[in-house]
Amino acid sequence: MSCTTPFETFQALKMSPWVTSLRKLHYVFPGEADKLLKMAAGLHGLVNHLGHIKAANIGFALPLVPMFYGEETSVDKSSWVAAFTGLLNALIAICSEIEISGGEWVQSYYTDSVADAEATDLQTSELAFLPQANSDEEDALVLQDGTAPIQKFENQLAAFHIKSEMLFHPIFGDWTFSTLHGARATLTVLTLNLDSTLTKTWRSLFTTLDLPMLSKFEIYNINIPGTNSGFVVPSTELLCFLSLHPTIMNLLLHGVENPPETPPERPAILPNLVSISVDPLWLPTILPNNRVELSDAAANFQDQHQHLQSIIIHTDLRVMRRKQYDYDFFDVALRTIVDLPAGKGITLRLRLMSTDGTFDWIEKQAQMGPTQSLLGQISSVHTISIETSRHSPDPRILTTIVDFVQLLRGVHHVELDSYRNLAPAFTPAKLKELAKTCPKMQTIRYSYSFGRSPHLVHLRGIDGSSEPAFLDGK
Repeated sequence: MSCTTPFETFQALKMSPWVTSLRKLHYVFPGEADKLLKMAAGLHGLVNHLGHIKAANIGFALPLVPMFYGEETSVDKSSWVAAFTGLLNALIAICSEIEISGGEWVQSYYTDSVADAEATDLQTSELAFLPQANSDEEDALVLQDGTAPIQKFENQLAAFHIKSEMLFHPIFGDWTFSTLHGARATLTVLTLNLDSTLTKTWRSLFTTLDLPMLSKFEIYNINIPGTNSGFVVPSTELLCFLSLHPTIMNLLLHGVENPPETPPERPAILPNLVSISVDPLWLPTILPNNRVELSDAAANFQDQHQHLQSIIIHTDLRVMRRKQYDYDFFDVALRTIVDLPAGKGITLRLRLMSTDGTFDWIEKQAQMGPTQSLLGQISSVHTISIETSRHSPDPRILTTIVDFVQLLRGVHHVELDSYRNLAPAFTPAKLKELAKTCPKMQTIRYSYSFGRSPHLVHLRGIDGSSEPAFLDGK
């Protein structure tokens, strides 16, 4: 249901015979503050009538400028907290997966003053959520400012996708933390897509949460590591959180503070890791170096990463606010990949998203050649995918892309996503040369033209042919 859905729709749906067969609910609140309470009540009533949905996605439309609909609007803060958390509690009672996104603008329309609540904006709040040291309630949480304990809200959530800064405003913080704490026995997926949450709130989150069933953990944040924005995800507490959750199999970290330059000499903190998507500087921290001597009690290096299947190294969120990127960071990650055991069959994706510096790094690697470039020493990767920025694809890439691909002598399949027509670079003669210099390489998939499917080349031919086979649009 969209933000334009009239209130009467909720009653009509409750009377519909097919509504009880719904398994997923998607609703977007309108961008008018004075409608929020009414729509929350209507949606709550519908949710109570459903009872069989398993997943819910709740979002918020962008706020309308008052001049567009004639008058200022507002929402009573206490009433809104009660209405929205009541709705969420009703959803949690029947759903195993919930996603909440948007709604940060609502606090701008609260009728209560900021002074009355001491802080409705986390930028001025000193609240932090910490375990209560001497509580009769074993699982209670308490606010650092000494307010009443946050009681654990038992629930059966398996996946919680938090993409709303509103849930970490102080007036919602107790509900959010108690809900996460109450899902301790069941939560396997946690997504935190937050850009304006204070660093100190991140610290409290990492030091408070204990999720022994967690298997997929994702953080998205656009703040540039190394800046003093006050909203950067802190690395020390994050690393501690990860080390206490060895059950994590899928990890994605975008926009977190840089880890220590030297990886700690310890066994892998995530021995069950299957896929990882991180900034290049984080890879050696998550995947300790092969050459580190471990204690006799520790598993050998290969056993530490026996489940690893996919690695994504990206620049995405670092370069959203700046064009230049130091691609030497990628060499740090590549060293870690080189040290992985041969024959693991990993899929590696390099996302070179900076509009400046990409060609220089590709050219430098090509000039180094396969004996000096780390790319030429990789033996654990089966498929490699290389993506460059769609915003300003560098035309110079045509002059060096074939030499770059020739570095990948231990790779079976190569995919190039450059948003340029790379066909002129891969002439039949160049492809035959690639087939000779890269005996393990079987296919190359590359951009052909905008709007068309990639061009696929079988270097070993098909049907027994020794000539490279071109399959357009495959």
